[in-house]
Formats: sequence, C-alpha cells, structure tokens
Amino acid sequence: MADYPVKKVLTANQLVALNLAQMRRQWGFTQAGFCEALEPYLGTRWSPAVLSAAERSVDGKRVREFSANEIIAIARVFQKPAAQLLKPPDDTIGLATPDHPDGLAQKEVTMLTGPLDEETSRKYFEPLPDLVKTLESARRILELANKAKAAAGPEELAETTEEN
Repeated sequence: MADYPVKKVLTANQLVALNLAQMRRQWGFTQAGFCEALEPYLGTRWSPAVLSAAERSVDGKRVREFSANEIIAIARVFQKPAAQLLKPPDDTIGLATPDHPDGLAQKEVTMLTGPLDEETSRKYFEPLPDLVKTLESARRILELANKAKAAAGPEELAETTEEN
C-alpha cells in the first residue's frame, strides 16, 4: 500500500497514457502533429483516433497496453527518459502493480522512475513547445501550398514552370 496520501492509483499503462496526454499538450502538439512526430521513432504512424484512445486509457475503461517500443518512441519525441512516462506527475497519484494494487511505496516509485530534476527539465525543454508550434505552422503552410498547387489547372502549372 502507498505510504503517502494518494487520491488515485493508476497502473503503469494508465500513467503512460496520462503523461503522454499531459506532455503532448505542454509541447503544443495537436493529435495529428504528435502522430507525425512519433512515426520516425516508432516506424509506423498512429492515427489521431489511436492516440485519442491511448490517452483515454487513464479512465480505466479500455486501457491500452503500451509496448516497450512505444514507450521508448514516445520518450524520444519528448526528449525525456522513458521512465518519466511511468512517473506519477505528483504525490496525489500512486503507481499500482499486480502485487500492490493500492500503490507502491514512494521510495519504490522513486527507485523505479528516478528523481525529477525540475530545474534541468525547465532549462532545456521549456523552449521546445514554441519550436513545435513553429514547425506545425510551417507544415500547415506547406499543406496549403500543395493544395493550391493541386487545385491549379494544367495550364496554370505550365505557365508557372515556364516562368521558373
């Protein structure tokens, strides 16, 4: 049983889902943007529906079983240690395991997930959400340009090609 007052106890998979959702929002990723960022690390592309279902795993109705490969890929997107995805975000949430369904002791959770160094995390990772927003804006501009190009008739494309 947890040796500290917890309001909620989550499984490791639910903690990954919770941390994934929180980190995605902190970084300013849309669901589609995160799926795009995850693809190179995972080797396959999640759809926004798959991501949404994974994030909803926190509620416990249908809990996604994250693979080790998925946890590593998610951690790489956020440039965080993989253990960070398993760490309860605060002391009100405990980590449940099959042998400790009421939550592990705080000392054991820290041993498994490592201490959180907020100063280092803030120093290196706070500027990154702004970069993600800039990259997503650039991606949207490219999409619009490609749509405009596709909508242009063959005559307009020929004129553009001749000018260049």
